[in-house]
Amino acid sequence: MGDNMHIKNLKISNMGYIKSSDLRFESNNINIIQGANGSGKTTVLAVLYSMFQD
Repeated sequence: MGDNMHIKNLKISNMGYIKSSDLRFESNNINIIQGANGSGKTTVLAVLYSMFQD
């Protein structure tokens, strides 16, 4: 098995229309990001994706 990385917490501040957001992820569980249209779900995923790019 390869190495695993777990994200426990994510804080986003002053990114577009997101002034402040604190997210907590549970390991060994399925984590769901849900919300209304335009609430920032895709922005959160973009932030996570950008963390793993060179």
